[in-house]
Amino acid sequence: QEYFSLPSLQNLELLLKHGEKHNWHILQWSVDIFLIVKGLSESELLECYTYCKEKNLDKSFRICLYLFEYLFEFELPENLKKEFSDKEGDSKLFSFI
Repeated sequence: QEYFSLPSLQNLELLLKHGEKHNWHILQWSVDIFLIVKGLSESELLECYTYCKEKNLDKSFRICLYLFEYLFEFELPENLKKEFSDKEGDSKLFSFI
């Protein structure tokens, strides 16, 4: 089956313009959060997770760390892997990774 495809440079241009139109720049938040997280010790990360649970942000925290594993080659500490292993739905959420 044949289909139309743009040459690489034009495809890149189209994707960049599309990303710009749909607020591509908000991905910078992920980088900002990563720069904070990567400087924390294992115990500080666990403390952050505990705090996030109290604020009902634990799922967002897990999502960020899963994304960091994928995007930035971040290694999730063992103590958090144990904490996260019991969370339903996370494996389905990140089955694409």
